[in-house]
Amino acid sequence: MDRWARLAEPYLKANDPSHYSYLTQTGQIVTYLNEVSERYQEAIDRYFDKLLKANPAPVDPNILIVARHRNSLMEQARELATEEVLKNLH
Repeated sequence: MDRWARLAEPYLKANDPSHYSYLTQTGQIVTYLNEVSERYQEAIDRYFDKLLKANPAPVDPNILIVARHRNSLMEQARELATEEVLKNLH
């Protein structure tokens, strides 16, 4: 399990204990958490691409300015992906 799956497990346990219990008892918890992690990564990629299209990287010879811009977009993409995945966690 990756970092996101390890973070999603206690969230699921606290916010939907019956579903967490079901997944644990049926041995499906690891598969479920890996699927959640995949959805999260797909959402990050989707949001990052959308944000980059709306806010293209500046044309600048200073790579640090370009990297700062991309890092800012990535942080926004992560926040949006987190909201989306947690909202749809069931």
